[in-house]
Amino acid sequence: LAETSPESLLAEHIEHDVVQALDVESNAEISKQLQTVLSILIVVGSQNAPAKWISFCKNVILDEVSVVQGAESGLDGAGEDEDKIARKPTEEAWQTVGSCLETRAFVLDCLSSIFDNVSSDSRHWKIKSALEEPEGDWLVLQLQNLINAGFKIATGRMSTLHAKG
Repeated sequence: LAETSPESLLAEHIEHDVVQALDVESNAEISKQLQTVLSILIVVGSQNAPAKWISFCKNVILDEVSVVQGAESGLDGAGEDEDKIARKPTEEAWQTVGSCLETRAFVLDCLSSIFDNVSSDSRHWKIKSALEEPEGDWLVLQLQNLINAGFKIATGRMSTLHAKG
């Protein structure tokens, strides 16, 4: 399904589940399939929303808490005032990733691939073009997030990831 209809999997927001499954899977063949699914999700998803995938990868690698933003968070404002909405996250809105080293190293490679995934659209590389279309999620506008993630990875407690960070 990931290879034939990746957009349908993106809509299901299964990336955290795939990472968790990858962490506990001991069968090499199934692990490889899970890695393929995650890679496809990141390739397809980062073309339109690199900020989401940069954040996702950074959170997995650094074992941070991930906050799902906007409509994905399950915060619907039907009949509620804004203060109540802001304090009412669903179970899915906050997810602790807590991945093993092998999974983190794999996700770090996926984070590095985001550059290749967006290379065909020049708006990801030219700040002037990106600023002319502010509604887009352009990689050039995410450079600070990438630098911060790289610094944290390179100086973090996981010494085996330092060189790639």
